[in-house]
Amino acid sequence: MLKTTVSCALFLALLLSLAATADAATPAVKYVVSSGGHGLVLFEDGTVAGWGNNYSGQLADAGEPLPKKRMVLEPMPLTMPGKVRQLAAGEQHSLALLEDGSVWAWGRGYEGQLGIGDGGTRMRLAVNDSPGSAQPQRVSGISDAIQVVTTNTAAFALRSDGSVLGWGSGNAGLLGPGYLPPRPMESPRTASTPITIAGVSGITRIAVGSTHVLALTADGRVLSWGNNSSGELGRKTSAKDDATPQFVEGLQGVIDIAAGTATSAAITRDGSVWVWGMNLYGHLATGETRQGDEPDGWTDKPRRIAGVAQAVNVQIGSPGRHIVVLLKDGTLRAWGNSDWGQVGAGVASWSEPSVKQPKINNVKAFWASGNNTYAVKNDGTFWLWGAEFGAGYGVKGELAKQHKVPVQFPLVVGQAQSAPGSYAANKESAGSAFSSPSAPAPQAVPAPAAPATGSVKQGVDDTIDLLNKGLNVFRGIKGL
Repeated sequence: MLKTTVSCALFLALLLSLAATADAATPAVKYVVSSGGHGLVLFEDGTVAGWGNNYSGQLADAGEPLPKKRMVLEPMPLTMPGKVRQLAAGEQHSLALLEDGSVWAWGRGYEGQLGIGDGGTRMRLAVNDSPGSAQPQRVSGISDAIQVVTTNTAAFALRSDGSVLGWGSGNAGLLGPGYLPPRPMESPRTASTPITIAGVSGITRIAVGSTHVLALTADGRVLSWGNNSSGELGRKTSAKDDATPQFVEGLQGVIDIAAGTATSAAITRDGSVWVWGMNLYGHLATGETRQGDEPDGWTDKPRRIAGVAQAVNVQIGSPGRHIVVLLKDGTLRAWGNSDWGQVGAGVASWSEPSVKQPKINNVKAFWASGNNTYAVKNDGTFWLWGAEFGAGYGVKGELAKQHKVPVQFPLVVGQAQSAPGSYAANKESAGSAFSSPSAPAPQAVPAPAAPATGSVKQGVDDTIDLLNKGLNVFRGIKGL
């Protein structure tokens, strides 16, 4: 009898342990970013998962082993060199800012966007023999970054002293006057290691579109530089590209900024939202969508968006298709492109030029990205709308489901699919592996474990059911 009683007690202890494990199986989502081709999710414990296109190694070691299978079909854990604070994604490369202030990059490196010197072009991806690295490499000379952002060919890091570093392609003047093409029709210069962006200081936040940069100063003003074909710099320029950072005209008291393709946005201290640049998808929220010259096709003067107040955060879905704003009351407002339903108001159309309210409340944080919008509610649940996990592909590689309204999504991370001989490993053409002299040896971070079946909530419910049955058995034995 004693042995039976002890066995039942051990069984109950095991069930309690399983309940705790199921509840903590997948950490809470902290940050989501997508390039439109691949996506990355950062969890509260500093681990990372990714999905989507991995042709250039932009998902690090989560790739399929066969070259023909270049899509990672569901979120897979990525091995990072330390706990991650923030992520950024270009079309064919990715960046991670670690808690220690270092920045790491992987994926395509042809334009110098990995920031690791000539190693970015000397190393080769095994899958297609193009320049790059499928393993995270430490960006040279950065140890005090507090934010990272990237375009498809150039990346930027905000340092703790308020200065901004940039590397990669100088296209459109992104890296300053010295990196513009020397003559028309010639390629721009590149910086394979970070350089300090001249004329930029006292910065608290940076944002990038496809070919322009915004920088928010501590006193609430906004610097802009890069391409200005549609007025996205918020000021008049003598040429379509302006490589010299200057202030957006007529805009002060700014607390948040966002940039997309030829579009810029800001929130001021009074909670109002301002947008400038192109109106291709109805970004100016005038009720109309027009292309062409001012006033309705585009504008270089910030316009206040009517009907939006008490805003605290604004984002433009890369590559600049829709605009989403979080209000103090935990609701959202959105407008612009919604062909996959990414505005979240139950509509799917090429343009939504009037402000809509997505059908979700109690939002703690959100992320607008290409054909998608993601959100975490105050209760910790993860929601998405638009194309399910982006790029027109779902989590199983099929054509993505279209969600016109927010749906709760149990984010379950699968097991890594890398194998020996896959393109998770680099091929070194120069005969020796590249390593940054300032980079410590990467230490693997345990990836978030996935529940065995179903969502975390279902796992907890099943465990509680088993626990109740075990208690009943135990009571029966005790009564014998």
